[in-house]
Amino acid sequence: MRCFYDADEQIDLWGKYLAGKLSAIYGEQAAAVVLFVSSEYTAQDWTRLERRAALSRAVRERQEYVLPARFDDTALPGRRRQRRPGPRAWSRSRPTVAV
Repeated sequence: MRCFYDADEQIDLWGKYLAGKLSAIYGEQAAAVVLFVSSEYTAQDWTRLERRAALSRAVRERQEYVLPARFDDTALPGRRRQRRPGPRAWSRSRPTVAV
């Protein structure tokens, strides 16, 4: 399994049209997309484009493709808060430190 992490791909992405490249990765090429939702995630410029591409594919193909993992209580823009559990399951994660 290959994992795409943009910080590891800086040389390959250098000079590329990122809107097109990232949309292709998250909306066409990936087998699944894990969204690590946190205050840092929502503050980034490119995460909205990545999220839209991934969700578009998930809706189009009607399958489990987007795997959200929440790391704090930050609200995800565009996601309505639900009183009851909705159709999408969220993984609730907390960083751990081994001592």
